[in-house]
Amino acid sequence: MKILQDNSFFRSSLISPRLVVQKIAAWGVIGGLFLTLSACNNQNQATDAQSENTATEEETIQERLILENATLNQVDSQGKKIWKLEVQRVVYQQNKKNAELENVSGKFYEDGNVFLKIEANQGKIIDNGKQINLQGEVVATDPRNGAVLRSEQIEWSPQDNLIVIPKPLTGNHPQFNASADQGKYYTDQEKLALMGNVEGIANDPPLQLQGKQLNWLIPKDKVSSSQPLQVNRYNPETETITDRVTADSGQADLAEKTVSLQGNVEFKSTDPPLQVASNAITWQVEEKFITSSKPIKVVQTEKKITLSGNQGNINLDTEIAQFQGGVKGVSQANQATLFANRLRWNFANQQMQAEGNVVYQQDDPPLTSKGNQASGILQEENIVVKGTQKEQVTTEIVP
Repeated sequence: MKILQDNSFFRSSLISPRLVVQKIAAWGVIGGLFLTLSACNNQNQATDAQSENTATEEETIQERLILENATLNQVDSQGKKIWKLEVQRVVYQQNKKNAELENVSGKFYEDGNVFLKIEANQGKIIDNGKQINLQGEVVATDPRNGAVLRSEQIEWSPQDNLIVIPKPLTGNHPQFNASADQGKYYTDQEKLALMGNVEGIANDPPLQLQGKQLNWLIPKDKVSSSQPLQVNRYNPETETITDRVTADSGQADLAEKTVSLQGNVEFKSTDPPLQVASNAITWQVEEKFITSSKPIKVVQTEKKITLSGNQGNINLDTEIAQFQGGVKGVSQANQATLFANRLRWNFANQQMQAEGNVVYQQDDPPLTSKGNQASGILQEENIVVKGTQKEQVTTEIVP
């Protein structure tokens, strides 16, 4: 990389008039000082102090290069722009490798194309532009996807395609808004990694995501987490939460309006009141439809009913749940139990239809019935078991 400063900083067209005046004035003071010292060697202490201050000021001026209302550029070995900054004031240190900036605006480039437009109150160029730090009300906009990042500090390393945000930040986008204690923006992937007290709000569908870590892949409208997180569906009009799910990890596809969750998944719905537990679920948010290819359990606390199976789905809109494989239904109210290969449950009216290796058991009066089909309401002990021509219903009553 090559900074387009070279000897241009010493050309009269780029050196500020103020710097020239400072240098001329300083040398004038020094010349006058030498004449005064030749004429009178017995100056008072105040004059000696003034001479020392003047010498110190001249030394400071020689150590720094100050430009005002300057435009700074850096290009790579192929002549492609890496960054361009417009600053109200820039102060270069003696080695010309580091500089301090005031009132900064500019553009960051990747492969010659703008990937970030920035504004900041202050900034620093470090090691000939290998890193640029910006401080004070930093606003960074990615024109490729429309995301806007805000923080009090960002640190950009062009060679790593990475922007580090060590202080609290917000990321805003028409589809998703997020905040966190700190973050990293991977510029080549357009991915924002958020860490510490993360909260994200999706507009469509209306979702709130909370956790310690989120990865936001902005172009694909996908948000994921490898750590525990909570996803809430809320009503934008009343600002109340209607559904809440927690898991060890998960992903939200905002374009497809689906949420996939893995590990200790617990789903709670308020309308209808229902709880779901599994190790993996897919939630189609807009359709209010939950599916799982893993063992799944559904609890209706109000009716004291628990249904489980090796896999299943729940339609919260039609209030229908279906289970397959190793199905078990339990009514805690009367200790009635129903086993089957498949079961369909309308949890609005409590009607059940079961098929395949059906076993119905109840405690009062104690009996067991076996057949191929069953239907009825479990907690009312109103279950009708049916058989086939080949396999008749068998009922065992325990006295």
